[in-house]
Amino acid sequence: MKKNQSLKNIIFLIETPLSERDIIRFGIKAYLDYGFECFIYDFTSIYNRSYLSYKNSDDLMLDKTVIISNEIDLIKNINKISKNSIIISHIFPNNKNRTLFDILDGNSLVYGYVINGLIPFSLKSEPKYLNYLISTLKKPQKIFKVTKNLVLYKSIKYMHNPSFIMYAGLKAKDYYRFKPTLHTKLIKCNSFDYDNYLDLEEKNESRVISEDYIVFLDEYVPYHPDNLINNIQPNCNPETYYIYLNNYFNKIEKEFNTSIIIAAHPRSEYKKIGNKFDGRKIIINKTNNLVKFSKFVIAHSSTSLSYAALYGKYINIIYSSDYSKHFKNVISLISNELKINPIEISKFYKTNINTEIKDVFFSFTKNNNDQYISNYIRENETPKIKTANIFINFLKNNEI
Repeated sequence: MKKNQSLKNIIFLIETPLSERDIIRFGIKAYLDYGFECFIYDFTSIYNRSYLSYKNSDDLMLDKTVIISNEIDLIKNINKISKNSIIISHIFPNNKNRTLFDILDGNSLVYGYVINGLIPFSLKSEPKYLNYLISTLKKPQKIFKVTKNLVLYKSIKYMHNPSFIMYAGLKAKDYYRFKPTLHTKLIKCNSFDYDNYLDLEEKNESRVISEDYIVFLDEYVPYHPDNLINNIQPNCNPETYYIYLNNYFNKIEKEFNTSIIIAAHPRSEYKKIGNKFDGRKIIINKTNNLVKFSKFVIAHSSTSLSYAALYGKYINIIYSSDYSKHFKNVISLISNELKINPIEISKFYKTNINTEIKDVFFSFTKNNNDQYISNYIRENETPKIKTANIFINFLKNNEI
């Protein structure tokens, strides 16, 4: 594959510290193998400073990383970017980072976004500025600020001019936090999870667990670092979360005579806080494999449900009455998209839980599954290759 000689650098814009997971998800190895130089521009210090107190990996690619510490750094370093660079932004436009995108546009740099991690909740996650405005009418001192934010929010969608947008799934095409312009190239790609799915299939990796099992897709709900970093209340009661979960798992294991394995969230720290699952086996960074070879999948709203859809697995979505309203809404949205009835694990079951589980399984249809894949993972006509390779092919054909 011959490289487009006019393009030399790929620059990734990020707003959280680079992790091993990011390097894989961004497809950096594919770009390096093709002959590009890859650089990381890290804006954590000015856009997500609280994340600096949490690092779940060693420092990576330090010699290729530019740390942007303040707006002066931003202006200086963005102005240094050459015209033969391609900028892949994992930062999306908002009022906070407006200066960044103003300079990218003002310097006529080639930049764009990758939208390939969309989940149903993403479609509902836009701030409800109108409701917010109404709720503040009783506080006149805030009205000016809220009105200003509303105007800025509405305008931010239209003011920037990305050269390209890579998107995975029909829903991503129809929904942007901003609007593409007439010169924006829209490139169909595959989701992050589909890239991982291809990896496992190509390697023909053997199963991690030899015996039959059911897998639970952990989300580290009580202790997720995003909540700790941003001082947000957890989406559950940490005292009861694991009690209800383990009680439910006991019922499932008894009814199906099969053990439950925990596919740990990649940012979980069970070695540090202890096994919260009554001694059940916890495995991290093997979620794709665990889903592929499982009997069925239990989950709340994990993005890894994509693997369950790709492998055609039965899915048991669960929630508890004491989860936050926000978290229950997220679970409801995922359930609706998959057309699966969620099960409440905090209620007392007078009848055999097996009956309710089987009712959920009988609602499974291949059409529903295929629709979820088309909406959120990949469209049928998208090449069955990794997103980085799709973009490299795009560049090879000099389409930018």
